[in-house]
Amino acid sequence: MGNVSTTTTINHGVDPEKHAALAQELGAAKAEIELLNEKILNINNIPQKERDKTRIELDRSNKKLKTSLAGNTSSNSEAMAYIEQANTLFKNIRNLEDYQKIDALLEKAELIQQSNAHQELLNAAATRASRGDLTTHRLRSIIKLRLRWPQIK
Repeated sequence: MGNVSTTTTINHGVDPEKHAALAQELGAAKAEIELLNEKILNINNIPQKERDKTRIELDRSNKKLKTSLAGNTSSNSEAMAYIEQANTLFKNIRNLEDYQKIDALLEKAELIQQSNAHQELLNAAATRASRGDLTTHRLRSIIKLRLRWPQIK
């Protein structure tokens, strides 16, 4: 008989096929994950199991962020324009600096929204003051009418 050679391959963690399925299921773009792997992680020095775990965490985080960004709205057209720009940039993200650009766009939208909210609170306070003035006037009118004509109830 001749020599028989066998080879056994042992994989730890999530195999690449399962990772691809998870990434697709979570809606993560492969390019985004690879970019993060290259920029954030020093792939050669991290065990495969840890890389797989990190990829899954990044996939979940990516999906959560997409949902969060998609949920942002504003009644102010200027703020909404910034929000839409941020969403578009996120869908076409090219590098880590784009995250800073997205944050700057969302900050501008937030400041506009806060400014509008502040003005609305001032308007609400003025309306409440008018209601108070109305109540005071009504009570004074009732008191004066009753003093003058006690038979009025």
